[in-house]
Amino acid sequence: MALLTACFSLASQAANNYSCNNAAPLGSTTASKVVVDKAFKDGVSYKLYALGENGEAYEPLVLVGVRLSGEGIGGGLCYDSVDRGKQAFGERAMGGMSCDNIKPLGVAVNGVGTYPRATLALVPDTSNYGIRYSGQGIGGGLCFEDVLEGFEWLAWAKGGKVMKNWQGFTGPAARIKGRNGYHAVAGNDVAGRLVLKWN
Repeated sequence: MALLTACFSLASQAANNYSCNNAAPLGSTTASKVVVDKAFKDGVSYKLYALGENGEAYEPLVLVGVRLSGEGIGGGLCYDSVDRGKQAFGERAMGGMSCDNIKPLGVAVNGVGTYPRATLALVPDTSNYGIRYSGQGIGGGLCFEDVLEGFEWLAWAKGGKVMKNWQGFTGPAARIKGRNGYHAVAGNDVAGRLVLKWN
């Protein structure tokens, strides 16, 4: 959990990805690199690399980047920015989409100015909600058409946990509240509460 927190807070080195057939291009150093975190979902593989020796990472961790491979990724995609790599995995494997504002999801309901900022949206003429995250290394914003999928991505990215005391939305009165390390969706028309906690 501490590892994921360190990864997400790492200062971005570069916003763009580059094609890579293996992990060798990650970072500007020729030193050995080892996998210190990995994930797999919907055919996409995520690997986080750090400097190391003999298969072991140096302590404290010296992170060098992320490599994505698998479904629809010919030859692999590498990111020197760990934040950007996590965002790209959210887009390719966890139901997210890049978005400059809340409009792709519908009408903004309310938001919380935490780190990252979260904005809840109501799809017009429905009781369906989406969520947008922005700031803290999330370039351009990351939108999810399903709030639970958004919570699950943020929990993964920040080493947290989704507390699933929740049965769903039943109307248009859901609200999001929170502070750094805590988000909750509740309201008059929410069956239970959807809560996310992270370090």
